[in-house]
Order: sequence, then structure tokens, then C-alpha cells
Amino acid sequence: MNEIILTGSTELGKSVLGRATEKIIKLINTQIRDEKQIAVAVAEVDRTGAAVDAGFKTTAAWAAEYLNFSKSKVSRYISITARFKWTKVTDEQGRDYWDIFTLGQMQEMLKATDEQLMQITPDMTVKDIREYLSFIDVGGEPDETVDETADGGSDEPDEMETADDSVSAKFVDEYDDITVVLSVVKQYLLINDGTPVSVVRAGNKFRVIYD
Repeated sequence: MNEIILTGSTELGKSVLGRATEKIIKLINTQIRDEKQIAVAVAEVDRTGAAVDAGFKTTAAWAAEYLNFSKSKVSRYISITARFKWTKVTDEQGRDYWDIFTLGQMQEMLKATDEQLMQITPDMTVKDIREYLSFIDVGGEPDETVDETADGGSDEPDEMETADDSVSAKFVDEYDDITVVLSVVKQYLLINDGTPVSVVRAGNKFRVIYD
């Protein structure tokens, strides 16, 4: 059951900030709490400068007094909304990230580049996303230049068909489940002391490429 916030916004009256505060309190106290709506409302207060205009030092100072929100929560709301709501980000199917991912997933995705976002899917848990991006930091960027049509008739040898496999070949494994990929990569990095390894999404498969 959601905690009822007793501090109203009567002191703020019918000002822009007063109306925003009343709206957010109602959102917080609804039976089915929509965290995304709350995030957008808080971010809007910050974008318009309503809290500062009303005499608060920062948006976080207003939110702490009237909403019992921590400074870190306010910062997350503002950052997530700016990245995924106000800047339109879509997947390969044209679906808006704001609609298909949860707030918790998007929080983890804040640290991802636009290219890395394309590797993340809605079926990945918050833990999956966190571990995937941690792996990227350790093992290097996913290589989007992998040729998925290597068997399409070219006479040129691909990277796996070299005269000396021990020197220049790259080895590729394919998996269906990102959680399996993360487990495999973790073990590989432990055994090989951080030797470069990349993960590339190819259709419904995840390719692990060992340098």
C-alpha cells in the first residue's frame, strides 16, 4: 500500500508550482502508482524553473520538502525523462523506448551510448542490462561491423577463414539468451584476464566474438 503524503501545497497556492505539487501528490497516492507520470511531472518542474521561481534553491529542495523525495531520486527522474521522453529514442521496429521499457530499466540505460542502446531489449531485466553495460566497460564496445552475410558468395575469406587460426582468427559463439551470454563472457574474462571480447546482436541471436 502506498504511503499517503500529508504535506499539501496550500502554502504554494494556485501558482504553477502549487498546481504541479498537487498533481504529483495525487499521482503518488493513487492505488496504481504510475512512476513514469511522476517522473515527467517532476522533470517538468525542473525544466520550467518553477521551484526556483518560487524561492527554492533547487528543484530537489522543493521535492524534499513537499514530496519527501531524495536528491538522487529527483536527479534520476530528470535524467531519465530528458533522455528517453523528451528526446525521442526508438528501437529498430520504431517503438518508443519510453513506452516499452520500465523506469528501472531506463535508469540503467542512462549510461549507454545510442549504439549500445540498440543491443538492449525490453525482455532484459534490470540486472541483465547492468551486467551487459558493465561487460562493455571491461571488454570493449560491441562490434557493429561484423559481416552477417559472410556466406553470401564473396570469394574473399572472412575473419574466421585465415591461414593461421592461432594468430588472426576470431572465434564466434551464438546464443539465444542474453543471461547465458553474460555468464559466458564473465567466465571468459576471468580465465583470460580481460582479453578483448565483443557481443553483437544478429537478429534474435547474440554473437560472442573472441579476439
